[in-house]
Amino acid sequence: METDYTALSYVWGDPKVTSPIAVNDFPFQATHNLCAALRRIRKSNLPTTLWVDAICINQSDKDEKSSQVQLMTDIYHNASLVTVWLGESDKYTDLAIVLIKLTVHLRRSLEVTGERQYPAAYILRVLSSALSKSDLRSLALLKFFSRPWWRRVWVVQEVIVSRRANVICGTKEIPWDDLRRALECWRVLRSFSDKSEHGEAMKKATDNVFYKTSLALFLNLFNQRDREDKQVLQNEMGSFPGLNIRDDTATGLEGTILAGHLFESTDPRDKVYVWLGIYQKYGLTIVPDYSASIAQVYVNVVRAITELTGSLSLVALSGGLDNSQDPLPGFPSWAPDLRHGAHRKSSWGPLTLYNASASETAWATFSPDGKVLVADTLLLDRIELTDANHSEMDELKEVQNLCRWMYLVLQHRPHSPLSAGLGAGWLSREFFTALVWPAQRFSLLPDDDPKDPYSQINNLQRMERLWAGFTAYFGFMDRLHDVAQWCKEHGPRLYAHMLIRPAHLGTRQSPSSNRLPPQPHIYDEENVRQFCRLWGLPEDKRPLYVKCKNRRPDSQNCDKQETTHDDVLKFVQRAGLYTREKTFFITKQGYLGSGTHKIGPGDSLAIIRGCRMPLVIRKHPIGDGSFEVLGQCYVGALMDGEAVEKIREAGELEWRSLSFR
Repeated sequence: METDYTALSYVWGDPKVTSPIAVNDFPFQATHNLCAALRRIRKSNLPTTLWVDAICINQSDKDEKSSQVQLMTDIYHNASLVTVWLGESDKYTDLAIVLIKLTVHLRRSLEVTGERQYPAAYILRVLSSALSKSDLRSLALLKFFSRPWWRRVWVVQEVIVSRRANVICGTKEIPWDDLRRALECWRVLRSFSDKSEHGEAMKKATDNVFYKTSLALFLNLFNQRDREDKQVLQNEMGSFPGLNIRDDTATGLEGTILAGHLFESTDPRDKVYVWLGIYQKYGLTIVPDYSASIAQVYVNVVRAITELTGSLSLVALSGGLDNSQDPLPGFPSWAPDLRHGAHRKSSWGPLTLYNASASETAWATFSPDGKVLVADTLLLDRIELTDANHSEMDELKEVQNLCRWMYLVLQHRPHSPLSAGLGAGWLSREFFTALVWPAQRFSLLPDDDPKDPYSQINNLQRMERLWAGFTAYFGFMDRLHDVAQWCKEHGPRLYAHMLIRPAHLGTRQSPSSNRLPPQPHIYDEENVRQFCRLWGLPEDKRPLYVKCKNRRPDSQNCDKQETTHDDVLKFVQRAGLYTREKTFFITKQGYLGSGTHKIGPGDSLAIIRGCRMPLVIRKHPIGDGSFEVLGQCYVGALMDGEAVEKIREAGELEWRSLSFR
């Protein structure tokens, strides 16, 4: 006989702050958050059967815990209801719920059989107005989706396998399906930011929700299950041409681990065990074992996935350890550290966006003790020069780093093996790519589908604006450098004045600056001419950088100064985002890229067969000819398998069997 029960999905909270409760007439110390959830969901007039992990599993018994984890998928799937407890309400909760319910109401209007009660354009206008009317509304949504529940790794499985779920925050309650529909509706409407002013307002109003919380990652993990529902939503909003909904989550356990490793878990081993119930049917040989060390669990998942799928992409999550994390004892350099925060400073976006090994299947073996990986590897080049950006949220240092890197590239004038026939502008394009190209794939507009032609056009336009900022900025900085040199020769006081100018681009100069030679202005088109001279580009081929302020091609309202400044500012922000806490490098053959702070001159640039990202490797200090993995890197000319394909076409592709410790 089946039993109706409610399974609770919640965050434990501080295990040291507890209160006594009675469970089957026995005392039990429950955390403060669990007590609040139990008081909220119990019914005073009816008995309620609950399943709560902290109560139903003996957390101190590793054997029981290991066996129960294998049943988690069934437990939450068979529950008549899964209740999500977000915690007690605050002053923002009511407003957030109202905005979510408004979205759901408009979303449901599209489901009226035989007609659309409201056209999609009307829905976009109403929602963008409602969400952007005041900063308080955007803040309310940010607070709601920043609650700890959204960052916990277990809750994704608990909700995704449920048959019915509701969400409770304080005294407010909303069905999970309604909440999910609201989120997907916002994500779809955000993709109209380049098509209408309301779309742009919608994007700005929800930027905090999608960029300052884990919500985007959370939703990506639902792509597999929700694909059909999203297609319905897409069709219902078909009045906007070219709409497509991005789905870049890889199938299977590896893709889920790659997408979910940034979530939090009390036990780091759960970064693997949480997904086993969903993917066990595909033949994985992993069995939850809480007596195994964290290192053993992470090594075993690489071995299991490689044997099953021929992929070694998890190796790209090795290296790049955050300074706040202590290394795992006995951990091989090639194994991925999936602990929360271990890769905060080393990632260039989801690995599923890249294909450095050109879809080659891994050829690899593992030593019995799991310490050594032997894998086919393509050694491409050696790093000749490195320069680290150690600034963390320091805009002045980032400006200095960017200028220094430009002069390093110009001084070395590297010749890339892929530059043949690319013309005089290849070097400036490679430098631009090394600084901001991950934005093209990942961060400019995560809602775009890279396969959709309209999205490609929008993305190209955004990258042209970044390129415009890139050329105007570095042309300006070089001209400023010339003025600074003049000041240095004519007096140290003037030189000191010029040194602080890069931090104040576009600000009004003081009267004392009139004694200086004419200084370049950030809006001056001469910046682009100077850039062309620096990089050996013909001036008649210089990029156009005057754009219409509202980006509508039929508009006559163009503001050259404001738009140029916006383009420069956007470039500096993007470059700062993707180079922060990274090391810029130039290889002997002229590849430009960025890697982790571990890398240095003499290290090798390599592609492991079956791995989506290029890696930087180094001879292991043990001296037996083996290597250690220093971490993933970004080299624009390698990310889509260009090097592998070129070498293969030349008949020179030779994978070497290398050992990694």
